[in-house]
Amino acid sequence: MDESAVKFQIRWFSPRDNQDETAKLKVWSDWELDYLRANYKSESRRQMSQVLGRSVQSISTKAFKLGISARPAPSAAKQSRSGVRTLFSQEDKAYIRNNYMHLSNEQLARTLKIPPSTLRAHLYRHGLRRNEPAVAWTPEQEAIVKAHYAEKGDVELAELLNALFPDDKRTFSKKSVWKKRSLLGLIRTPEQVKSIMQSAFNRARCDTIIQNSGSLNYSDGYVAYALATKRNPELIPEMLKHPELIELKREQLKLNRLLKSSNHDES
Repeated sequence: MDESAVKFQIRWFSPRDNQDETAKLKVWSDWELDYLRANYKSESRRQMSQVLGRSVQSISTKAFKLGISARPAPSAAKQSRSGVRTLFSQEDKAYIRNNYMHLSNEQLARTLKIPPSTLRAHLYRHGLRRNEPAVAWTPEQEAIVKAHYAEKGDVELAELLNALFPDDKRTFSKKSVWKKRSLLGLIRTPEQVKSIMQSAFNRARCDTIIQNSGSLNYSDGYVAYALATKRNPELIPEMLKHPELIELKREQLKLNRLLKSSNHDES
């Protein structure tokens, strides 16, 4: 080979932090290790890189080998990048466990300053249920439904059951009676439904509804709500201060309903 040939020396550099790869072989001194342990949780790796004169990757690798973590202790509450807490402290868990039965999810979430969805997930994950086990219907209660479903509506049946079984663990409702009828296969015929609707009990309920209906009687509150519209309900108190405006709107509503009724009859 020609001795005048040019000699080349090849040195490798890290493309990540532009430092000589051989620098990673530098032995860590005691003061560097002490600094790493004392500041890894409070300072960024880039800041420590400038102090120690080492790459960010070198600092991360050494911390991993020493078992140093920047994460908070398990007992401390953690925050995500958006600032929303994703872990609960032991005090938070105890507060939820002691209060979830008599406070709503919204109240608990407001106190802990977390989204209600995060709280619901925590309750579900830890088996904290508010719903008590379902109470089975007794044969006597089922017998009453079977005996009276054809001439009484579900609301009337629920009131009857509540009166006959005041000490029962459940409160009978229209929905619970309807579910039980469905499970028992107790389906009313159109004639039975018509007879129930024309009963004195339902006529009395209809009369009460009509008497208390703001939309049918055009009460001041209903008319003010119509003036304010759904988008501006905060204007209702202001509208009520102008009785002449309320009266004009009331007459307009009556006229509109009369026109709509006449058009319906013609069709």
